[in-house]
Amino acid sequence: MLKFLCFGSGSSGNCYYLSDGNEAIIIDAGIGIRTIKKYFLEYGVDVKNIKAILVTHDHFDHVKAAGELSKFLNVKVYASELVLKKMTSSYRSKLQMDCCVPVYENISFQLGHFNVCPFRLPHDSVDNFGYLIDTGLQNFILMTDIGMPTEAVCRYISKAENLVIESDFDEDMLDKNPRYYQDLKERIKGPFGHLSNRQTAELIANNYHPNLKNVWLCHLSAENNLPDKAHDEVAAKLRENGIVPGEDVNIHVLMRKKVSGPWILK
Repeated sequence: MLKFLCFGSGSSGNCYYLSDGNEAIIIDAGIGIRTIKKYFLEYGVDVKNIKAILVTHDHFDHVKAAGELSKFLNVKVYASELVLKKMTSSYRSKLQMDCCVPVYENISFQLGHFNVCPFRLPHDSVDNFGYLIDTGLQNFILMTDIGMPTEAVCRYISKAENLVIESDFDEDMLDKNPRYYQDLKERIKGPFGHLSNRQTAELIANNYHPNLKNVWLCHLSAENNLPDKAHDEVAAKLRENGIVPGEDVNIHVLMRKKVSGPWILK
């Protein structure tokens, strides 16, 4: 059994909680520490069970509270060497060197009951890892802030039983957004930016397998996407490929500034 909660997803802040019922981990800590503590209380999170904080990359919406949360929980922060170096050199993350544990691409490590394997993702940060988290009974994969589809992205989707994947923007909404200058639009659409709804839909449909039971679309843009647009484009592409949403696989959309879940995954 796995319990999954999303405390926030998007450029305003990202934070995810995963528990096997006895032990738990946090993935990213990009929302305020007081908000995280509030959610712990509201959702009955036993902080003594949290074994570690995994960080995907160094952007502030993923690391804002990492140092403070590490100190509060008395746990280590796990990330790539480059990300840890960037975090400890920034006064904003408040992360101390003695709280850091480096992890390496495609080298698995154990966190309590969880076996964790990092894999690299393209993004305009100093480094960016997705994580495969395996309990031995089922797995959970999170990948976000993905500039473009890669062999690793496809390979890990094809392994996933429970998948959190970015679906950042609707292409038409971004193209027509008068508040975004052209260089910014090109950065978002570029190979080190973000995935569109269309790209994510194609990735899921093209790498679908019968063991994939749940997909959560994360990191939706506030100005260039809508939950229904993201969900419906993925669902339509799956149907086009003969995959029935709600029967073959469940599609969920994670909210930006409020809690999504919990989901109990058996």
